[in-house]
Amino acid sequence: MFNSKIVKTVILQTILFLLLSFIIPSSFVFAEDGEANIVLNGGFEEVIGDEPANWTKDAYLVGDEYSLMKVVEGDARTGSRYVTIENIQPNDAKWTQTVSVKPDTLYKLSGWVRVAQADEGATGANISVLGIGTTSLDLRTPSESWELLELVGRTGAEQEQITVAVRLGGYGSLNIGKVDFDDFRMEQLKEAPTGTVVVPFDPAVDQGEAVVPNAGSSHSAYSGWMIFYGLAYGVLGLFLISRLLNSKKSLLDRINGAGRNRLWLIIGIFGGAFLLRMICAPIIKGHPIDIQDFIAWADHAYHNGLSGFYNGEIFADYPPGYIYVLYVLGFIKSVLGLEHASSASLILIKFPGMVADLIAGWFIYRMALRLAEEKTALLAALLYVINPLVFIDSVVWGQMDSVFSLFIVLMVVSLQNKRLSIASVLFVVAVLIKPQSLIFAPLILLSVRSWREALKAALYSLVVFTIIILPFALQQGPWWIFKHYQSMFGLYPYATFNAFNGYALLGANGVNTDHKWWGIPFASWDVLFVVAIVLVAAFLLLRSRREGKIVYVAFLIALLVFVFKTGLHERYGYATVPLALMSWVWIRDVRVIRLFIGVTLTNFANVAYVLKHGLSQDYFIQNGNGFMNIVALGNVCLAVYAVWLGYELLIKKPSSEPSKAVKPSIQPSKAAKPLTDPITPQSSMSRRDYITMTAITVVYAAIALFQLGSTVAPQSFWKPVIQGESTTVDFGKTQQVQSIVWYGGIGNGSFQIEYSDDGRAWLPAATADLNDGAVFQWQKAQAVFTTRYVKLVATQPGAALGEMAFLGEDQRVIPITSEVEPSLVFDEQGTVPQRISYKNSMYFDEIYHARTAYENLHGLEPYETTHPPLGKVIISAGVAIFGMNPFGWRIAGVLFGIAIVPLLYLFAKRLFRDTRYAALASFLVAFDFMLFTQSRLGTVDTFAVFFILLAYERMHRYYEMSFYRDKLFKTIAPLAISGLAFGLATATKWIGLYAGAGLAFLFFLTLWKRYKEYQQNRRLPFAMHTLWTVLASGLFFILAPLMIYLASYIPFMLVPGSGHGWKDIVSYQKFMFNYHSQLHATHPFSSTWWEWPLIRKPIWYYGGSELVHGRMASIVAMGNPAVWWVGTIAAIATFRMAWKKRDNSMTVVLVGIVAAFLPWVLVTRLTFIYHFFACVPFIVLCIVYWIRRIEERQPTFRKWTHVYAGAVLLLFILFYPILSGMEIDVSYADGVLKWFSGWIFHG
Repeated sequence: MFNSKIVKTVILQTILFLLLSFIIPSSFVFAEDGEANIVLNGGFEEVIGDEPANWTKDAYLVGDEYSLMKVVEGDARTGSRYVTIENIQPNDAKWTQTVSVKPDTLYKLSGWVRVAQADEGATGANISVLGIGTTSLDLRTPSESWELLELVGRTGAEQEQITVAVRLGGYGSLNIGKVDFDDFRMEQLKEAPTGTVVVPFDPAVDQGEAVVPNAGSSHSAYSGWMIFYGLAYGVLGLFLISRLLNSKKSLLDRINGAGRNRLWLIIGIFGGAFLLRMICAPIIKGHPIDIQDFIAWADHAYHNGLSGFYNGEIFADYPPGYIYVLYVLGFIKSVLGLEHASSASLILIKFPGMVADLIAGWFIYRMALRLAEEKTALLAALLYVINPLVFIDSVVWGQMDSVFSLFIVLMVVSLQNKRLSIASVLFVVAVLIKPQSLIFAPLILLSVRSWREALKAALYSLVVFTIIILPFALQQGPWWIFKHYQSMFGLYPYATFNAFNGYALLGANGVNTDHKWWGIPFASWDVLFVVAIVLVAAFLLLRSRREGKIVYVAFLIALLVFVFKTGLHERYGYATVPLALMSWVWIRDVRVIRLFIGVTLTNFANVAYVLKHGLSQDYFIQNGNGFMNIVALGNVCLAVYAVWLGYELLIKKPSSEPSKAVKPSIQPSKAAKPLTDPITPQSSMSRRDYITMTAITVVYAAIALFQLGSTVAPQSFWKPVIQGESTTVDFGKTQQVQSIVWYGGIGNGSFQIEYSDDGRAWLPAATADLNDGAVFQWQKAQAVFTTRYVKLVATQPGAALGEMAFLGEDQRVIPITSEVEPSLVFDEQGTVPQRISYKNSMYFDEIYHARTAYENLHGLEPYETTHPPLGKVIISAGVAIFGMNPFGWRIAGVLFGIAIVPLLYLFAKRLFRDTRYAALASFLVAFDFMLFTQSRLGTVDTFAVFFILLAYERMHRYYEMSFYRDKLFKTIAPLAISGLAFGLATATKWIGLYAGAGLAFLFFLTLWKRYKEYQQNRRLPFAMHTLWTVLASGLFFILAPLMIYLASYIPFMLVPGSGHGWKDIVSYQKFMFNYHSQLHATHPFSSTWWEWPLIRKPIWYYGGSELVHGRMASIVAMGNPAVWWVGTIAAIATFRMAWKKRDNSMTVVLVGIVAAFLPWVLVTRLTFIYHFFACVPFIVLCIVYWIRRIEERQPTFRKWTHVYAGAVLLLFILFYPILSGMEIDVSYADGVLKWFSGWIFHG
């Protein structure tokens, strides 16, 4: 008989088991603790046919000829099956599944991937959510093992489903290769794991700023060349226009009527433009999405025929007009057997756009030839075929905007010639190529003169429209084209999408049109603006009787639509460029050509910037982007100006004849002082000058010296030589230790801190690691323990330890009663700071330069050898006087920085001969950010800049002297000082060599001036004076600098031991050259030469620690925007003035800028914004030069000079906290000081 207790136990266990069997599966399905897999068939074990159940194939290019996707049995990670994706041609192929989610909820996606092959140049194997730009880490390196990928994100506030994917490739980044996926999971999380980046899964929130670990390069070379191209074009265009308008004879004048010269010029312009395009086309592969689209569409059109093009197998959002061209390209590509990714295929795809560039340029030339003289026609052709927007669109991007613009150009010319039927046909063709051509519909309607003419034009247009769409409509139905256009217009339901226009200025980039501004949806604003544009166009066309009005109104429509209409992207402003140029040809007003230059540069900046991001697979410009806002503001201003100018030209002052452009002239005031007078003696320094100069210098010195650094730091160091060497301290009683601080010296090593209650049994508490990256810095580690004795043991000898202290619960130093074993580690407890900061520790490159200064004083091997020694020797002078402490290793740099202020005063006084302008120059440099930050840092740059400025100041003195007028040896004196300063600069940093090239140019230029004077008067003693001058320059610019350079190595030669002789000095020069020429490194705050004057990326030197939440302390190197931005414009204007007016008063300054800046354009190594430091004094002089010119012609402008100086000072005060390390609220830095996303002031 069974025991009743046993029976009851068995029954209860059975019931419990049955309950669990229901509860566990239920928990698995509905649990919210991260254990449930929301995705169905994540292991791909269930199969329907040859596809995994619940999963769907998806690909950018559909078809087995592009990608093979299937379930494979065999070597799975778990189970027996996995899925594979094999891209035979570049593609974005994926397995997808749509799942239900909860709004505003955290989820984690994970999956295992095995890469057999993948191209390194595109997005590799990844997991993602469709509709957002962010993916997981993408893998491209082949591996035989399975690797885990994860992506954590949060759903939107109203999001109820997402589509997850395992894929090879990405949006706009098509890849070739083969990858396997297995064990995909999607889990709900309560909170994100520590350190995990949470991305938005809602496409409305994620705006494409994906931070993909293996993102492409920054394309810094592309950026630099695009900036150079744009600026060079602007300067060249303005120069050529000025020459055209100049009454003097020019080259273009001489070719008027000369048929042979004209022919060669035409061949040169168009042939050169074509050759340049063919050379440059394969260099950059073009926009990642558009190029791949065109290649895929060309293949698809040829293989499926025109009737089968829109068969749904491939995504195609273009209308049928350009598909004819792609069909021909596909045929050529197939016949020639061109590889998909070959340079030949790339040139072929770009070829139609490049040819259309030249055809449009030819029609503009022919139109101009009919309306104006030969030189105007040639100039118009040149300005178009080398136009940077035209070039980047077809040659670099690979787009075909020039094709539809060609038809718009021809349409406008036909309307101007009153040929409505032809214009209407051209309009229809343009619309069937690019839908944005519809913006010119009002122009067609407003040009109708009779119903008969309108019916004729409509009939012709209908016939052409039918002929073009008929091949595509055979399999689509009669109304498919209208549905196609409807879907195209729905692709951009945004206020703007990367078009830098009025909506971008409002922060509405990527914002849906149902969002409101001033209570009105953007969609409604769009309607209001369109109505306003039509009314403006109608008013100008119907009221004006001027020839060329249609061309100008067409330009105005294109510009206003781009700036004020919704749903546009960056290239929608393309048509403004040819239409603006045509408007100038018709109207011949200089203001129109300036407008043409303006829209060229703003549209070029827009397209180039978007393409720069696109090349790195970043297809969206975030709202608040400073560059976008500046360009957008420029476009809005140009649009407003264009409307006003249209009224001025077409209504207020109409004319049937082309207006003669008159170049405005500025008559100098009678009171104006000559800007250059090399014969007049220089004004000497007056008592007022000395007082003013001293006052500015003292004020700046007080600011620069304030809280420079502590004069207290440990001076004795313990450097154990054997492992296990130790020292012990006794607190006298049991103490609660909360943290440990220590001050490291030179060397690499480790120390273990142990504690004991009885001095016999020891337990480990913490480890102190010392290395070259933390020399002469206080470090802190949290270590909580209770003890009476502490022992410090050298576990890895080699490092010097200056001091160590133990902090109690109140964060005060626990006093040491006695040292069981006396040591240098605990002998300077009074030097321990209350808080670690820049005031008591090294930061940034001080760990190299200031450390080497210490080594120079102590006969140690120098650590920093990538620059010549003199700068470190100068730093060591401060250390020798004030000790090895922050004040000691920074004081020399501060003193030299202070000296730059009066030096620039002297330079400006000699240059402008006026106390007011000398004071302004020293004021501007004093309150520029870079001088302040850089001189307070214990590095060598400030010394080099001081010596370079001194060399140029003295060279300017020599440049304005003449050995015919002044005594010969008197002229040699400034030359000698300039040469010595050049030697000192070169012995500090090799940027002195760049300066030397400019000094040499100025020297020989001065001798050339003397020779030209000698040619006018052969009795002048040119030969003998020149001989003595050249001999003196050889002494002071070659021999003396060489001696200075070698003498700077004396501390190195005094280091005991071998390897410190003359031969080793030569070896160091080779090492320095190789280091700077072959350095391949990355840095988060590096920047290229073109970014410096724009202050695009400041460098963050120091960030404070141990601050309460919401507080920060930082030191950042950057320029004062009011100085650098204005100075850059002033420098460009000064170059133009020197060229145009032959004004040589600023020659020395301009050569200084070129010598300090131009070499960096050619440097390929890592560079930073502080490399622009040497240019700052010179651009300040350019600012003062223009202020003086303006004030002498408009004395009332003086009040605005005061306002400008006040703005410089105000910005210095505002930014002072992040220049000096002052503690402030994070909200102040982010809300007030962070103007652009690249301005990073804290971690």
